[in-house]
Amino acid sequence: MSELRIFGEPRDEGAVAQIENVMRDERAVAGALMADHHLGYSMPIGGLVRSELNERGITVLGSGADEAPAVYKDLGTVLAQHANIEVLHILHPVGVVMAGEDTFDPYKD
Repeated sequence: MSELRIFGEPRDEGAVAQIENVMRDERAVAGALMADHHLGYSMPIGGLVRSELNERGITVLGSGADEAPAVYKDLGTVLAQHANIEVLHILHPVGVVMAGEDTFDPYKD
């Protein structure tokens, strides 16, 4: 199997087994699990596998959208390319409020 590097603790053994399975592909040349890795559907979240892409002139720079901000696009521009999508309503957020230290926050706690 190709080289696998794992960053961070604790290790999610399910994610490790999952990326090892992905790396059995003959095209895989290296793999890594970032510190926040966890089990995904077919590839771990926070996982990265380098394959023959380099031979085709493609360089992988990140393992997820949060590590590759260039993947974020203007929603209006994207939807304009798809005539089969009807937008029924657009929400416009007015602010973000985070819970204080003494307040239970299911997204933080």
